[in-house]
Amino acid sequence: MALEMVLNRKHKVVNHEYELDAPKYSLTLNHGGDEIKVKNPLEVKEEIFHWRNAYKIHDWFVENVQDGDTMGGEFLVTYEKLKSLRAFCIKMLDSINDDPNVNMDEAQINMTIASLETIINEGKRFSARGHSNHLTYHSSIA
Repeated sequence: MALEMVLNRKHKVVNHEYELDAPKYSLTLNHGGDEIKVKNPLEVKEEIFHWRNAYKIHDWFVENVQDGDTMGGEFLVTYEKLKSLRAFCIKMLDSINDDPNVNMDEAQINMTIASLETIINEGKRFSARGHSNHLTYHSSIA
């Protein structure tokens, strides 16, 4: 059995012409050949990071995001919490050889740190453009 952990980003696209540096999302609705203008915002959910069996990181989420709740579910994650997780991962690098509970290698931890930096910076760009966005975390045993 494996512990699967996922960080998602949900954001609302009000003008339905959303663009970030990477992927593009657009929405066009036609009904009988007529274009329909959608007034309700579109919500886009994307998986932005996935860990497998990263128990120390899961424990960090349980303690710092889930308030000790281990029953599962989807939990809101702030960008400030991600900054704290990044700092935690940097400390993990220092104890990688001394702590038997760190079951990630140096490359995996460095990839997590770099990805968190990217996610945090993308969040700043979302906010600067006025896009509503939030992050969620969930885990499951597969």
